[in-house]
Amino acid sequence: MNRMTYQTLRAQMALRGHSMATLSQAIGMKYNTFLRKMRCDSEFTLGEALRIRRELRYQGAVDVLFAQGVEETA
Repeated sequence: MNRMTYQTLRAQMALRGHSMATLSQAIGMKYNTFLRKMRCDSEFTLGEALRIRRELRYQGAVDVLFAQGVEETA
C-alpha cells in the first residue's frame, strides 16, 4: 500500500526537534487536525503552511517544504 507523505516537512521537524504533537501545539492546531493533514486526508491552508514554515525557521520555498512524495508501506 502507498500513502502520501511530506518528506521535507518531516525532515525539518526532526531537525528542529518537533514531533507532530509539539508542532501542532506551536502553531495552534489541534493534534487530530494536524494528523489528518499529515496523512493527506485534508490539505494545509496557506496560512497554516506559513505558520509551520515560520515555526521551523525554514528558509526554503513553501512548496518545497510541503511537496508530497509517495511512501510505500507493507
